[in-house]
Amino acid sequence: MKLPKTADGTQVRGGLSMQRNAGGFPTPGGMGPSLQGNTSDATLLQAKERGEVQAWLEELQRSGKRLEAWLKTAKRIVAIYEAEKAEDYQYNILYANTETLAPALYNSVPRPVVQRRFRDTDTIGKAVSAVTQRTLEYLLDDNLSAAASFDDLMKSSVLEALVPGWGVVWMSYEADFESVYGESDSGEHEAAESPEWEKVENERIIGEHIPYDRFRHGYGKKWCEVPWVARLHVMTKAEIISNFGEQFADVPVSKLEARDDRESAMGAREQSPADPVGNVWEIWDKSSRKVYFVMEGCERYLKALDDPLNLSGFFPCPRPLTFVQKIKELTPVPLYSLYEEQAKELNAVTVRINKIVRALKVRGMYDATVEGLDKVLSSDDNTLVPAQNVAALVSQGMTLEKSIWLMPIEKLIAVLQQLYQQREQVKQVIYELTGIADIMRGSSAASETLGAQQIKETWGTLRMKRLQKEVGRFARDCLRMMVELSKHFSPETLKAMTGLQFPAAAEKMQAQVQMQQAMMQAQMTGQQPPPPPPELMGMMQSPTWEDIHAVINDDILRSFKVDIETNSTVDAEATEDKQQIAEVMNAISQFLNGVAPLVEQGSMPFDVAKEILLTIVRRFRFGPEVEDKLTKMAAPQPKPDPNVQKVQAQLELDKQQAELDMRGKRMELAMRERELQMEMEFKQQEHQLKLLELQQRQEAAALSHRQKMQTMAVQAMLPKPAAQTGAKPRGNNQ
Repeated sequence: MKLPKTADGTQVRGGLSMQRNAGGFPTPGGMGPSLQGNTSDATLLQAKERGEVQAWLEELQRSGKRLEAWLKTAKRIVAIYEAEKAEDYQYNILYANTETLAPALYNSVPRPVVQRRFRDTDTIGKAVSAVTQRTLEYLLDDNLSAAASFDDLMKSSVLEALVPGWGVVWMSYEADFESVYGESDSGEHEAAESPEWEKVENERIIGEHIPYDRFRHGYGKKWCEVPWVARLHVMTKAEIISNFGEQFADVPVSKLEARDDRESAMGAREQSPADPVGNVWEIWDKSSRKVYFVMEGCERYLKALDDPLNLSGFFPCPRPLTFVQKIKELTPVPLYSLYEEQAKELNAVTVRINKIVRALKVRGMYDATVEGLDKVLSSDDNTLVPAQNVAALVSQGMTLEKSIWLMPIEKLIAVLQQLYQQREQVKQVIYELTGIADIMRGSSAASETLGAQQIKETWGTLRMKRLQKEVGRFARDCLRMMVELSKHFSPETLKAMTGLQFPAAAEKMQAQVQMQQAMMQAQMTGQQPPPPPPELMGMMQSPTWEDIHAVINDDILRSFKVDIETNSTVDAEATEDKQQIAEVMNAISQFLNGVAPLVEQGSMPFDVAKEILLTIVRRFRFGPEVEDKLTKMAAPQPKPDPNVQKVQAQLELDKQQAELDMRGKRMELAMRERELQMEMEFKQQEHQLKLLELQQRQEAAALSHRQKMQTMAVQAMLPKPAAQTGAKPRGNNQ
């Protein structure tokens, strides 16, 4: 009986927690009170521990005394159900009733229904509900071969509640660990006696069915008053040493074959009858919130632990499943005890019927003088048997009928008919006591109408509803305990298990930093900040895995946020889904027909109508699936007044005409401007031409002036004629 480890380095199965040392054995720490100090103090502590162990053993013995009569009755009833003495119970009404009630009380795995407690717009509550819903759906169908499925647990619990009287399920958290060693500079593992730390490799929640005779609890009139619960582990000496250490190798054990409860001690595992075993009791004490392991014949605690699971109710098991509610105590009562006398009467009637049926044989005597009559009854059909001395009988006035004398069976047949009637009457009495209706047996008259059969079914299942409700309560308590145990899961395990895409705290902070940087950059440039991407907005509005895990870990806060229930454990899911869809469609249709005109008229704001619709949808199981879509509904555009439309159309036409006029004026103005511009350009060109002409004239005048000046200069340089100077020619003087 090896016990796997938990997240804190301990080994747990069914709450049994063991701290392992480097050698793989349980450490002495936690084995009851510490024995440190001087010798006298250690002696006193050991004496105190012996007294406590003895007190627990006496408390277990008192609990066994309270259950002694029921245990004997339960053992006898289980033998009847399993037909160990079939010859004594020829009409096993217990088996027939159990096989009828069991599927009527439980025939399908319950579907968890996790919703926000107040069905409002609580974002974190919605996220926790989604995570819890998917976690439970996985745990109910995790296909773990090493543990019983939830369906098997429920079937076993319902069966034991119907036959012996109660069904018990024990929940536990288990984890597999991977040792992580330090690494050297070369990348190789350093040699170390123990790993630096252990990484959680796999986490799971295990449910275990406890046989009815291996469970005990303290005295209380109600389950909330029960001070402690205990379960029995039947261990060999090797298992005791493996789980609790070598210091308990000398504890006394007994041979299995010498035990009175041999069947109970064998349990579900194969074990040799010659193996010595010991009774180890695992006790969960609510007052001290400690778990003790004691063993018959041992004066020391095998182990003493602080609360290993940290459950709100402390006990690792929900209230046992029982169908007979008692007033003065919690001792279970088998259903068979309520009609055992009628069952005995029914069995006695059946035994008499069988004896009379065996006596109903064709027997008699015949005249030996007529040979061949003995072969008549054993002959086949259409067979003629030769007879002798018949003529002598006829001559004496005798007939063949008078030669055969058969045993009278008419009285036996009359008695047999009365016995059959008596058996049916006894069965009806049993059905009244157990609440089994004829419609549940499938017996109905062909002439009955559908309404008559529905009425019979309603009244036939009326008493079943209380039992079905008890099964639903037991399943719900198991689911709530599984949710409490899921707080030991890491956020990584929850994320992988559920597949939900919630951001981590670091991712959300990084997105916030990006948005702040974008806004700061826009402010620095004086521009309008761009809208953030949809994925960043969704991340900012979504809770983080750390927030969700914090709510799951807080029992009070989780109960404030979410409510965990189950659907019916009897109704088919398809029928329930169809009914839910029909109801929600009808509700939405009626709502829209009544509210849509008010929204169109403006009498009711659209936000108010949408919130009412969301409140309606949240009441249904699949409401959260469509809630996100409904929140995206946009307000419809109001219908305009025709007169307003006319005015708006005329205004639009006037606006267009004004725009056209304005456009024409702009074009005319542009043309005028163009003409003026062209005229100015022409005048500028004309002016430039005049300036050019004037410049040319000036240049020509200047040129002419220069030419004249040059001519005059040349002329001035030439000699003048004599006539012009006044001198006489020299030749004349001579």
